Amino acid sequence: MAEIRPATLDDIVVTKIAVLVYGGAGSGKTYFSLLFPDPFVLDLDRGLVTALRMKDLNLKFLPHPSSPNLTYDQVRFILNRITQSPFGKTNVVDTATVLEKMILDELVAEAKGRELPDRREYRFSHKRIFDVIGDLKKLRQHLVVTAGEMFVRDSKTGNVLRIQPDFIGVTVSEMVRLFDEVYYLEDNGNNSYTVHTQSNGIVYAKSRLGIPNGQTHTVVVKHLLNFVNKQEESTKDEVPIQTTVVKAHSLPPGTFKS
Repeated sequence: MAEIRPATLDDIVVTKIAVLVYGGAGSGKTYFSLLFPDPFVLDLDRGLVTALRMKDLNLKFLPHPSSPNLTYDQVRFILNRITQSPFGKTNVVDTATVLEKMILDELVAEAKGRELPDRREYRFSHKRIFDVIGDLKKLRQHLVVTAGEMFVRDSKTGNVLRIQPDFIGVTVSEMVRLFDEVYYLEDNGNNSYTVHTQSNGIVYAKSRLGIPNGQTHTVVVKHLLNFVNKQEESTKDEVPIQTTVVKAHSLPPGTFKS
């Protein structure tokens, strides 16, 4: 007779990771995403500039440092390309906050005569950003989406009531619902960083996989990749974070040619 026992985290089958990480400037959002295997980065806020100055990295990214910022149509074109032929093992959107602003700016520019978006444009931007992230989640690659941080303060005292991902028109609760893993990256100063994987009353975070709270970027990504690794190589206890790297490069100019 088969033994009946409660399910545990070891019973979870994970073939890919989808995570939303948010935090302020310098909290290591880009660094966190680059710890994943063979990343392809939509470098929307040009966060790779700092990373590339520090060391060579094994990754592909767009746009080229000397190229104009991407448009929404180009983002959709890239998405169609990687659906047919992936550029790597991990897709990174850095950052979704910039993606949302880019979409809103384009919609307002199309309307002409106004500087601020109306409700209709907020709805369109809401749909477009959800379409991009939803389509990326359907792919077989890992997905890391980064976002800025937003402080919600008491109108009278100015005290911080909560810290959450920074989105304008997109309802935060709807965005975080797209991900099982949502982490807040905190810069403690003196080159010390903490990854919050659990909410604490002010910071919003969650982990369906039970990733330990208060760890470093590297340790958290190791835990995440171990869930995938145990399915592929059950004899290994850990997946080492890649330390041997080669020169980073942007995709060639012909990438956008059909």
